[in-house]
Amino acid sequence: MVLMFTLTAIVVAAGIFANYILNPYGAWRIALIDPIFRKIEHEHVATPYMLRVAEPETILLGSSRVYMGMRIEQGERDGVMNAALSGATIAQLSRVVKVALLNPRLKTNRMGGGFFRLR
Repeated sequence: MVLMFTLTAIVVAAGIFANYILNPYGAWRIALIDPIFRKIEHEHVATPYMLRVAEPETILLGSSRVYMGMRIEQGERDGVMNAALSGATIAQLSRVVKVALLNPRLKTNRMGGGFFRLR
């Protein structure tokens, strides 16, 4: 029984350590692997973390038109971050704006979009 709990704790600790070192969503400031090699696939999960960690000077907001039209593969580069969310609602974008406003380096917020769904 003790061996089972010990093994479970080791597996969980190894998973946490690997997630911290690899930093797939840009949630921590660790730079062991350069963010230029990061490919964001789940922007709804990664964008709030990256806004908090990257502290960009300019953010692009909007729906999938902005996300796909002004694509930055790594999410943030040279002080510009594409914080658009595919299929975003106004409520979701307002939460992204709240997180972005906590950034002291933020200078410009560009909003683009198409038709938004109201829920």
